[in-house]
Amino acid sequence: MKEENTPWQYKPGEGSAPSDFEEDSAVDSERVKKYQPISWTASEYVDHDNGLSWYGLLSLLTLGLSLGVYLLTRDFLAAGTILILGVIVAVAAKRKPQQITYQISAGGIKIGEKFFSFKLFRSFYIIKEGDLHSISLMPIKRFTPALSIYFDPADEDKIVKRLGEHMPYEQHEMDAIERLARRLRF
Repeated sequence: MKEENTPWQYKPGEGSAPSDFEEDSAVDSERVKKYQPISWTASEYVDHDNGLSWYGLLSLLTLGLSLGVYLLTRDFLAAGTILILGVIVAVAAKRKPQQITYQISAGGIKIGEKFFSFKLFRSFYIIKEGDLHSISLMPIKRFTPALSIYFDPADEDKIVKRLGEHMPYEQHEMDAIERLARRLRF
């Protein structure tokens, strides 16, 4: 069955396909230039130089808390757990940060080998701490932790501009946990 009343028909060699294709190519090349990934290398997190006094204070607090819990509950397991957590905190504080490659592309953010789509985040804010600045990306899901991106302050403008194309910038005040972590230099 052949339909004669179709609104269009394909006729090879007619039309303006080549010029349309060239125009689309020009638009695509502009889009590629605009969304060329930007990448940089920065520390995994801010490295605080915790001295011997910091570790001594951690030891005293851990022992005191563990002893207090034991005296209140007479539970060796709870007291032992606190001691083990103190050791874990000391080991984690001793670890030095690695250098990681960060990349922002049209689809999302790549940190090391992990890719995070922009669809996972609702906004971002900037944290200025020492020589290393960071951006925290606020997730859409309620109980998902914020994702931090560290960068050199010289790269701040281009990174903020690129993120601003995909999500809004938000003013942010540090909560109690963030202030405590900064004060403890952990």
